[in-house]
Amino acid sequence: MKRLLMLSFAGLTCLCAMVLGGCPPSFQADFTYEPLEIVAGDTVKFKDTSSGNPVDFTWDFGDSSETSKERNPEHVYEKAGSYTVRLTVREQSGNKDTATQTVEVQEYKGPQADFSADKILGPSPMKVTFTDLSQKGSSAIVKWTWDFGDGAVSEQAGKVTHTYTVTSGRKEYSVKLTITDGRGASHTRTKNKYIVTENPIDSVKIEKGGFQMGIPDYLQNQLSAEEDLLVADETNRHDVELSAYYIAKYETTNAQFARVLNYAWGKGYLLFVDPNLVLKTGNNEILFGLGQEASPIELDNNAFVPKTRVDGGGQTVDLANFPVVEVTWEGAAMFCNWLSEMFALNPCYDANFRLKTPVPNGFRLPTEAEWERAAGWEPGKNGIILSTLEEGYMWNYAISSDTLDEADANIASLNPMRFSEPPYLTPGGHYTGIASPAGCFDMSGNAEEWIYDWYANAYIVNDIILTSNPTGPAAGSTHVRRGGSYDSDAFDCRSTARAGSDSIVYAPNVGFRVARNSAE
Repeated sequence: MKRLLMLSFAGLTCLCAMVLGGCPPSFQADFTYEPLEIVAGDTVKFKDTSSGNPVDFTWDFGDSSETSKERNPEHVYEKAGSYTVRLTVREQSGNKDTATQTVEVQEYKGPQADFSADKILGPSPMKVTFTDLSQKGSSAIVKWTWDFGDGAVSEQAGKVTHTYTVTSGRKEYSVKLTITDGRGASHTRTKNKYIVTENPIDSVKIEKGGFQMGIPDYLQNQLSAEEDLLVADETNRHDVELSAYYIAKYETTNAQFARVLNYAWGKGYLLFVDPNLVLKTGNNEILFGLGQEASPIELDNNAFVPKTRVDGGGQTVDLANFPVVEVTWEGAAMFCNWLSEMFALNPCYDANFRLKTPVPNGFRLPTEAEWERAAGWEPGKNGIILSTLEEGYMWNYAISSDTLDEADANIASLNPMRFSEPPYLTPGGHYTGIASPAGCFDMSGNAEEWIYDWYANAYIVNDIILTSNPTGPAAGSTHVRRGGSYDSDAFDCRSTARAGSDSIVYAPNVGFRVARNSAE
């Protein structure tokens, strides 16, 4: 009994624990570590949490490395695996205790770069939104580097928008995304020839601005009395303001038209009802006089191809770059819709061939005001000073001239190609360097051109003249045609000259050119 009374308080506590059981020990080894999810190469921080008053620490990290005598050491596991970590602690009295835990180390995984685009094909300027689809590995991604393939780069995370601005021809772009994680590991995803910009229609941009529509006084004053009667529907001169837009540099060619026909044929949109191509998905609207003798396109081995002709010199001429004719107004409108569809643009015309509002970004026929401005108006040239719009000059003809020489345009059945019979057309740009102030060719002569607007006498629509982006009447009996053709005299090829015909009419001297809204 006396010996028991001489035990220290600590010894008495231990004795109680042995005799009674369940008494908490005053000295016990324990530890924690972080991070809990460990990847090979990570630095693991161990922390002693032992109870009591340990004075000596021995760490065995379980990977055959040297032990550590630090109280709170750090250790790096170079390889993945399952490691048994032991901490042995000793008190001043010599008492020892050991704590054991299993540490799981995972193989290091680097990041994986990936991305998508909301569109990969279209005419430029084409705005593309790229979305980062990258997956982080063992460490968070901290840096993104985009290379859009046209010399432009970005370090934006998540979604990034880029505009491709090359405006002619076909261009392919390889896009690259490089990501880097917090440990410096990187990965690159390259998609070769991923973005394709193709301008199926070579166009010129007409900037936002105003002009005076209708025959100006200085030109009307030069007309004979007989001619003056013929321009009555041009004399309501009025200021018009237009948003920026693109208009085709050339009239739509047989190659372009055949390409779209092949697309529509493959989609089942067309039906051949001799001699016409009709809209199978609509009300059998006539689109194109395929079976007409003057048709410049034929169906050969289930494919639409431009024909050839023999010129006056006995040479075979490919009609691919000649303007397409024998097209109805509906045929021109559907060409625009299908071309838009081919290039992932929103078609402009609804099922009733009306222009959608707001106007989508696809191809369409130019309005009468857009056509006239591109044909004759030269902004900034001394001439008419418009009180609310801008200074400019309206040329009489779409060759930046007030006179039309027969050597400068395909008019009056001159037949420059010396074909044996009509149509006496010439390929686009045949008259080199002779263009409208905007840079468009064949807007005086060659093929007369369908316009979007229904014809409105003297521009009057519901008793008023529309002056801001006018599109003509909501309905009518005839659609406007502009520019005259190869069998027109010079008077009918003036920039302000107007004509109209039923939309179902096709003829060997009537074609069209297209327009498109500017993204601005």
